[in-house]
Amino acid sequence: MSSIPKLMYKGKHNNVVVTAIAREMIAYIWAISREVVLTKVNPKLRLSRVPA
Repeated sequence: MSSIPKLMYKGKHNNVVVTAIAREMIAYIWAISREVVLTKVNPKLRLSRVPA
């Protein structure tokens, strides 16, 4: 069972539950961003001006 329904069943305020969800999502996104490795691109050799 997830901790989010536990918070709701305990009678926590909706804003507390929403904040807990947001914190979990940010932590997940941060962990993904730490895994992604970006390589440097020479702008003169790039075919398009649109970011990849």
